[in-house]
Amino acid sequence: MSARRDGMSRRTAFAFGLGALLGLAFWSVATERVGAVRHVAEAADLIEANAYYAARVDWPAARREAYRAAVLDPSARGRAVGRLLIALNDGHSQYRTAEEARQLARRGRQNQVPEPRRVGAHGVVAIGGYSGFDRGIQREYATEGQRRIAAVARDGACGWVVDLRHNLGGNMWPMLGSLGPLLGDGVVGYFIDRRGVRVGWSVAGGAVKAGEDTLYTIATPERLAALPPVAVLTSGNTASSGEAVTIAFRARPDTRSFGAPTSGLSTANGSFPLADGALLLIARSLMADRSGTAYGSTVHPDQPVARGVDRRLDAPLAAALAWLDGHPACR
Repeated sequence: MSARRDGMSRRTAFAFGLGALLGLAFWSVATERVGAVRHVAEAADLIEANAYYAARVDWPAARREAYRAAVLDPSARGRAVGRLLIALNDGHSQYRTAEEARQLARRGRQNQVPEPRRVGAHGVVAIGGYSGFDRGIQREYATEGQRRIAAVARDGACGWVVDLRHNLGGNMWPMLGSLGPLLGDGVVGYFIDRRGVRVGWSVAGGAVKAGEDTLYTIATPERLAALPPVAVLTSGNTASSGEAVTIAFRARPDTRSFGAPTSGLSTANGSFPLADGALLLIARSLMADRSGTAYGSTVHPDQPVARGVDRRLDAPLAAALAWLDGHPACR
């Protein structure tokens, strides 16, 4: 009888323990699902409130679908947020995990400062993409970029070619700062949000600013004796912040663009951190040039020039140099 009671006691204890474990597991899964749904809801609120193309989305339906995806697989909540971004159909908004966001905040040293060169009577500088948000590193990059441009200018370069054909984008501010001597002081472009509010991009007195927000300041900015003529080269690979730089030269005096149309991502992403450290990059504005002309899609060159079959010949660069040779400032 005693042995039977002991057996029953052990089975009861086992069943109770198993029940407790199952209950704990259920609670853990439920908590994870609730956390995933809250994460998606937080992102949805930010996207709906800030995205330039938010009106394209059926928000009740989009939210239901994203919440459902988060509940089914809480570990893939980033993909659930991605569904909302895809619904915007802007081709530009992005989601970064907390770890990706941390890496992006620290990056910057890996970017190579452009090295200008002389080609005939002119300077040529190729500006590639820039990755990273550290403002101190941006300032160092722009300071050195300005110094190198000024050195080639002092060496006798008359006009300039700014080659953006391989600029896939990233952070526009160090690019603009490095080109300050060629852009000239003042407002060089704008963001225009869906309410029509304009925020200027300016490079003046060494300060690189978005509206009233100073991103960084170059202590001793370089200035050229006179603002030179500039030819800008673009291609289908010129994207996002590369297009911002393209637009910064639009409506500038003595400027002409050559090559192929850009990729069509001339919208501006705003950064929106989430509670867990993840980051939303939401296309919240159109880019506009210094005259106020808005873009938002492809930027077409003033003079289309095909690269040509013979890759040894750079037809867009040749066309740009020929235009500079004929410019009154360089005759």
